[in-house]
Amino acid sequence: CLPDFTGTGSAWEVLAVSSEGAVTATVTPVYLTRSEDPNAVMTYEVRLEGSRAGDAYVHLELCRDGVPSWRYNLYVTVDAALNVRIETAELMLAYGDVSHAVIEYGESERFSEAERMAAISVVLDDFSAPHGKDQEHCLSGWAGFVLQTVSYASDEASRAAFETYAQRYGYLDSQGRAYVDGIVFYTTFRTPMTDDGWTSFAADSVYSDYRWTLLKTEDGAWEIVTTGY
Repeated sequence: CLPDFTGTGSAWEVLAVSSEGAVTATVTPVYLTRSEDPNAVMTYEVRLEGSRAGDAYVHLELCRDGVPSWRYNLYVTVDAALNVRIETAELMLAYGDVSHAVIEYGESERFSEAERMAAISVVLDDFSAPHGKDQEHCLSGWAGFVLQTVSYASDEASRAAFETYAQRYGYLDSQGRAYVDGIVFYTTFRTPMTDDGWTSFAADSVYSDYRWTLLKTEDGAWEIVTTGY
């Protein structure tokens, strides 16, 4: 039931395995040829053991060529005899997918298209960062999410956001740089197929009008200061 993550050398690696609920999970590397051979093919044996009747989630963090790439989620049930049954399995990217996102620049007298694109790039980088490049602003991570649209809110919304958040932060960022402007975007995205308890969003659903607020520092850098509804 697990995908075939075989490869040569250390192309694939299981970074971590964890479980929540009625099972314990362990993973063991298995070499299909001599381990000292640089072309040895390695796979992984994942063992699930039931500890009580109930259900559980199992998560595998997978790395390819040194880069966190995939997350594999299993939803399992355990019967009274402690037999484990895999009910659903989902393989998803370990970061948000922005490859098909539609950018809607809208109209603005406040920002040029280049300025809006610079801010949008920060949103895209945050959404697609493996495991959340910036954990302060990407608290749950966007693993398995698919970004569909990014749209500029309006000059009025951006002006109001700057006044609200720049004042809240004393018009200075954590490095002492002055905030000089603010901008707001709305996004639409689809959530992962299964709800494994690590995100507050409903599974396999589309969310619209999810707001991203960014402030611009005096040296031209955009920083995400808040996201959500």
